[in-house]
Amino acid sequence: MGTTVESTSYAREPLRDVSSRASQPEQVRAAETYTRTAGTEKSSRGWIVPLLILFGVLGLLWYWSSRPAVEAGREQRAASEQAARPGTTVTLDTLKTKYRSVIDQAYAQGVQITSLDQQDGKLVIKGTAPSLEAANKVWDEIKNINPGMDDIVADFKVVEPFGGSNP
Repeated sequence: MGTTVESTSYAREPLRDVSSRASQPEQVRAAETYTRTAGTEKSSRGWIVPLLILFGVLGLLWYWSSRPAVEAGREQRAASEQAARPGTTVTLDTLKTKYRSVIDQAYAQGVQITSLDQQDGKLVIKGTAPSLEAANKVWDEIKNINPGMDDIVADFKVVEPFGGSNP
C-alpha cells in the first residue's frame, strides 16, 4: 500500500529540464511580461470605443433637443406675434408672410392684385375680382387669419366679365 501512494505523488509533480535550468526562468519571465503587457494594452484601449459611443449619443440628444420644432403655419404665427408687439416696426415682408394664404387665395380665385404695399404698419392690398363670390372668398380668408383686421386694408373691385348676369 505504501508503494502506491509514493507513485501517485511522483506522477503529479511537473517535469523539469535540469540542463537549461539557469536560462529558463528568464525566458519564462520574458514570456509572462510580454503576455501581461499585450493584455494590458488591449484592455487600456478598450474604454475608447464605449466613450466615443457615449459622446455620440450625447451629441445626438443635444442636437435633437436644440432644434426648433417644425410646425405648419409657423411663419404666419411668428409674423402675427411680431405685428402684435407694440413699438415694433412691421416690414412688408413680415405682413406678406402673415397673409400668404390670402394672396394665394386671391390668385386661386382669379383676383388680379394691382397693388401690394405697406402703409402705417398695415398691409394694403388692391385688386380686381372677377366676381363678388371670388372677392368674398378672399375676405373670408382675411377674417380667418385676423378677425379684427387691424393690420390689413383690402380693396377689391368686382368686374363681371362680358356675358355675365343680365338684369
